[in-house]
Amino acid sequence: MIYKSIDNKEKLFYQLELFAKIAPYKSVQKIRYDLANMKKGYYHEKQCAYILDFEMQDLKYSFVLHDLRLKLNNQTAQIDHLVITPAGFFIFESKYFGQKVQIDSKGQWYIHAKRGKMGINSPMEQNKRHIHLLKQLLLSKDLIPSRLGIRINLLFKDYILVSTQSIIEGDVPPNVIQYDLARTKMLETYDNECNKYFGLNTFKLVANLMTLKETAKIAKKLVSCHEPVNFDYATKYNLPQIDTKLLNILYEKRSQIVLENLQFPDEILNDIALENIARYKPQNPQQFMKITGITKIQFASYGYKILNYVLKYKSYMTTTKT
Repeated sequence: MIYKSIDNKEKLFYQLELFAKIAPYKSVQKIRYDLANMKKGYYHEKQCAYILDFEMQDLKYSFVLHDLRLKLNNQTAQIDHLVITPAGFFIFESKYFGQKVQIDSKGQWYIHAKRGKMGINSPMEQNKRHIHLLKQLLLSKDLIPSRLGIRINLLFKDYILVSTQSIIEGDVPPNVIQYDLARTKMLETYDNECNKYFGLNTFKLVANLMTLKETAKIAKKLVSCHEPVNFDYATKYNLPQIDTKLLNILYEKRSQIVLENLQFPDEILNDIALENIARYKPQNPQQFMKITGITKIQFASYGYKILNYVLKYKSYMTTTKT
């Protein structure tokens, strides 16, 4: 069962694209670089999620969660893909590498870039930290089921999912696999682990499996613990802060225009556009259209009204200060 999809990041991309148009020159290249990397990562994460959803959709009693951000004691785990089964948890970290990757005998990862061989953070170590936090969170919420007062022995297995286009050489661990092998590897691991720990002891095996109700309870609780990223990109790129008084006025005026035109708020100006207006306080139509991304026709229909509110507000604030 697909229980949580990837968080939609289109609004964030739209905001950063507007920032790239209006930010100080020194920040523009950084914004564009970050935006390109975010889009690339988002695209490949969605591609991986699509394949996992297709492969896992017929697995009974299993729950698939994508893009799960968990916090505990000031620590954060950003889990790309999580499959919860009666036997335990399968944690997948999806990676796309545009350059050739090499893994040495000590487990260090390198990429072969134009500037030469560069070390990168190991996705495997990253996944181990995710598993540690996930275990601690489950224990803190008392979500691991018990049998006769003893917590059952659940699996926690991690995999690194890479694109079929990625080239990885060296001492590649067996848990570094291509997207489309996730289901096969997961079921193979499940069989091997069950044989390893329980052998032919059916009672032991059944006693260490979760029921559908228990599995669903954990999936529901983890989704409720999900905390989407709320990063202050404006501060990162040295942009002006939002004038909250003006923003509240803009929300009110937009509501009036919505009623007059019988349109949805986003068809007038979305929240991101209003925030940018409250951030930069445009002084003319050209500045207004650049900040909001609307066309001349849209400006003529309703944009000029909002610009007049901004000019009146700024005039009032200037008069008040003097």
